[in-house]
Amino acid sequence: MTYGELSTRLEAVAANLHKHERTLEGQALSKATTTFAKALGSYEKKLADFLQGTAPGAREFEDLIKSPQAKKHLTLPALKVAFRQILGQALHEETAAKAKASLVKQVRAEGDFESAVVYLKEFFFRAASPLKVGEDKESLQAEFLRLGGLPDDELEFQLQHRFKTVGALKKLAKANAVNFTATTSKPKLIETIVHYARRAHQNVGT
Repeated sequence: MTYGELSTRLEAVAANLHKHERTLEGQALSKATTTFAKALGSYEKKLADFLQGTAPGAREFEDLIKSPQAKKHLTLPALKVAFRQILGQALHEETAAKAKASLVKQVRAEGDFESAVVYLKEFFFRAASPLKVGEDKESLQAEFLRLGGLPDDELEFQLQHRFKTVGALKKLAKANAVNFTATTSKPKLIETIVHYARRAHQNVGT
């Protein structure tokens, strides 16, 4: 059977159902309808998946999202940034796995695979060769002010991606007169840096 023939048969079935829907009854027909509806649902999904896969950039997006680079670099903070950059929405998932699934689902739903591909390619390139921040006081102060002006999700990502260790965070804090102790935890240090970086950026802007 060709797809055209199947389409014609489905149209005929649909016409009969619409015409006689108020008079259709009986256990046998009801059971057959349930079985047909389940099979049709499965077919509809496979058809939609195929048609979706023919959209520009769809295959490349699927390859990128499953790549080793994605596994390595798409952390929860990175996914929050990607979600906002690609889709213009905030992401509220609490784990990287759920965030990634949500990103994939939303990109597929909107069908703008090309924009997602452009973003991911650039992101993976930058992630592989991140810009290094100078360790001199002037460079760290400039970086502190820059961080203070970033959106929340971008700021979280930058601190975790470019200042991965407590030692690096302490250097940033010390250069900007942010107080901490030897026992200050990494989450607390990040929280304190965010607070004062925001304040410094606001002060410079006023």
